[in-house]
Amino acid sequence: MNPFGDDITSRFLWNSTAGNPYTLSTKYIASEEDFFIHFLEFTEEEDELLRYKVRIQNFITSNLDITDWERLKREVGKREQYKDTLENVLNRKLENKEFAAYWKKQYNIKYS
Repeated sequence: MNPFGDDITSRFLWNSTAGNPYTLSTKYIASEEDFFIHFLEFTEEEDELLRYKVRIQNFITSNLDITDWERLKREVGKREQYKDTLENVLNRKLENKEFAAYWKKQYNIKYS
């Protein structure tokens, strides 16, 4: 996936920054997951947590207002969806208070 778009300049930006991890070793070209788990030796749990954290980082930087807990409390469907995703990543159920504390810790970042 190229977050910069599909034109030639964007492909150059992507390759010069993130690049293609499969050029390091042809042994792990089956998938990105194989690269992280076999080449970098992440556990499946670490791989899933990293993917979750990257999605969260993109989420935070895309629209700071959507991370506000007070707003999320009013959007029950989204709150449950985000809670389910976090529970899947952590591989355990969370109480609502525990999820709220995790959310606030993760998102209540001071932006300057």
